Amino acid sequence: MNNQVKRNIGIGVLIFLAVIIFVKPVRYIFYGIGGLLIIGSAAIIVFAYYMFKKHNLGTVSNLLNSIQEEQKEKEEYINRNNEVISKIALYDQNFSYEEFKKLVEKVMPLYIKARNYNENGIEDLRMYSSKAFIEDYIRELEKLKSESMYSYSSVLISDIALQEVSQSGNTVLLKAEITLRADVSKYNDKSVLVKRSTVTQMYDASFVKTQEDTSISQDRDVLVNCPNCGAPVHILSEKNCSHCGSAIYAKQNMWVLHNVTQYRNN
Repeated sequence: MNNQVKRNIGIGVLIFLAVIIFVKPVRYIFYGIGGLLIIGSAAIIVFAYYMFKKHNLGTVSNLLNSIQEEQKEKEEYINRNNEVISKIALYDQNFSYEEFKKLVEKVMPLYIKARNYNENGIEDLRMYSSKAFIEDYIRELEKLKSESMYSYSSVLISDIALQEVSQSGNTVLLKAEITLRADVSKYNDKSVLVKRSTVTQMYDASFVKTQEDTSISQDRDVLVNCPNCGAPVHILSEKNCSHCGSAIYAKQNMWVLHNVTQYRNN
């Protein structure tokens, strides 16, 4: 900025101040505008304070209550899980929640994907389920696939909450609440994609502790598909999949899926 420009700006400021000081109408207008700005600013501050006091403080209070309730629910969740685990030890001294969690994370995606209209995934689910459950689920799938055409993918287990364990005769039953998320694609009768969405579903699932599996003969090495990679494996002679290394169970002395009931779909 050169000296001439600075001089012009200085002169302009002096003229503006002189007009305000010596010309009363202009001075009054300037004072009025200034007063309105001050009053307006004060009104905005008062209104903002009123709204904050009326709404935001309540929101903060609600937030603190929500955090406390969430913490309380988390503690109750942990206590309930620990209580059920201690009861399970009466029937299964080797029970591990982490191993059970891994089992659920294998079983429930198989359960969901067995609904895919263009696939037959029931055989993969069979090795982790009771015979009675499989028989019932086959009938349910026949009806389901005849009425609608859905495909499920990216099934993710988000929560496993143990509910209770009980015994009736020689049967030990473990109930759990399972929350999962899955991508769902709906097709029309011409296999053309109609709608795709992501859903959150909640299930009540029951597992039974098996002592032996009469469907598997000890002198007949059954060929099944690995639940992890799908490769063929012999369930009795192979403890781990030769392709991916996943453990292969023969359903003796393990927890298997016995019943599933969906009660929420968001």
